[in-house]
Amino acid sequence: MKNKNDNCDSLIEILHLLDEKLDEICQNIVSNLMDSSDFDDEVFDSFFVFDNVENRPWKLRGKKGIYIFKVVQDVPLTRDQVRGWNDRCKGAGFNDWYQRDSKVGDILYVGSCISESLYVRTRQHFFSETTATSLQLGHPSRKMAYDSVKVYAYPISSKYDRYYRYIIPQIEKKLHILLKPKAGSSRV
Repeated sequence: MKNKNDNCDSLIEILHLLDEKLDEICQNIVSNLMDSSDFDDEVFDSFFVFDNVENRPWKLRGKKGIYIFKVVQDVPLTRDQVRGWNDRCKGAGFNDWYQRDSKVGDILYVGSCISESLYVRTRQHFFSETTATSLQLGHPSRKMAYDSVKVYAYPISSKYDRYYRYIIPQIEKKLHILLKPKAGSSRV
């Protein structure tokens, strides 16, 4: 039977692994996003891509992890649209009030799931009636981006699932630095 010291030792090992491999883990995700390269990672054992809420894979139910909204179709933005995006809807505003058009390949948003599953959390980003702070792409002031994104979801490996509360925030923070998403608050 394991005791508390065994759990502490395991957590310390996980934190050391994360410290040593954080850049590598994040670079694997960035490479996968940018050039659709194969994804082979120790911490995240797979990834899923979908373009709307109806196409979310059932395998994301109950899974914790990281998700990224990538622009796959240009989204022209006027100053009024940026103002509407930021003023008329709660959460995930554009970081730059002088936001330029979103182009194919831009990262719109980087998020993580700690208290909810990837399946539930990504759904919240597509609808406007959610009480959670999110992209709310279904809101009238944000509809222009609804069909212009794909979601890349990275569920944490079952091997590290026990420690997701320690691992996921560190990876999300690093991805914010690397990807510079156009919307959402900085995790840095």
